[in-house]
Amino acid sequence: MAQEAEKLLAEFIEIRTPQMLVEVAKSLSEFIEMGLLKEISQDISVREILDGPPFPDDLINIEFVTVPGGSKYLLSCETYKGFGGIFKKMTP
Repeated sequence: MAQEAEKLLAEFIEIRTPQMLVEVAKSLSEFIEMGLLKEISQDISVREILDGPPFPDDLINIEFVTVPGGSKYLLSCETYKGFGGIFKKMTP
């Protein structure tokens, strides 16, 4: 099951628009609902991003871990000036 999550999750996504952030958040939320991914060390929940701008904070950092595999991922976006962010697999 964990291998399934890791196959479906991208190694790296560059987030360039608010809409792209919402799309990534929707996909991550679905993984969480399926029990394949868990949020850890977050300032906000990925679910708070789903409604789009305005976002709940100017800087979004959410770490995830695959269940039960333990691979870690990071969603990090700056939403105040300009727009940019990433979703990436973290190195062990």
